[in-house]
Amino acid sequence: MRRRDFLTSMMTATAAIAVTRTAIVQPTPAGAMPTPVHLDMATKGGLFLENTACDAHAKTSNPRVKTFSRAEVVEQVGLARKLDPSMGAGAPPPSGMTSDEQKARILAQLTGTQGGPEYDAMFVTASLQGHHEAYDIHGSYAQSGEDPALRRIAHAALPLIRLHVSQLSRMQAMMGGARG
Repeated sequence: MRRRDFLTSMMTATAAIAVTRTAIVQPTPAGAMPTPVHLDMATKGGLFLENTACDAHAKTSNPRVKTFSRAEVVEQVGLARKLDPSMGAGAPPPSGMTSDEQKARILAQLTGTQGGPEYDAMFVTASLQGHHEAYDIHGSYAQSGEDPALRRIAHAALPLIRLHVSQLSRMQAMMGGARG
């Protein structure tokens, strides 16, 4: 009888510990973006947008591109301060996202191109693609990210990203569509 009572109390205690551990340590839900992956992708994507915008600001004579690129640099620097890039995981991007190598090639192509209408069109196309990816990254994390503070930052970034997509789409239409 005592052995039975002992086993019952041990099973009850073990069940309580299991429930407590489950409540404290929740795995990332299926389909959710882990925080280190979000930080890595957001940081690298933001750096790409910042670097291309710096290059565009230095080369363009188009007043819309000049204004947009200056604002982009300021915004990316501000967002980078909110994110902790040291937490990035170096994870590969999900399918459909531009890889680090592709971003480097695009940046090198932009850097190696003289300023002018062709350059402006290339910059707008690259920046538009980068903003679509930024929207996917921040939107995904805003919905199902692990860290509530980072979810708020991601959610707060979405309206500005939508505005940039709209501005870039208008610039692209005025330049005659996608080129580059």
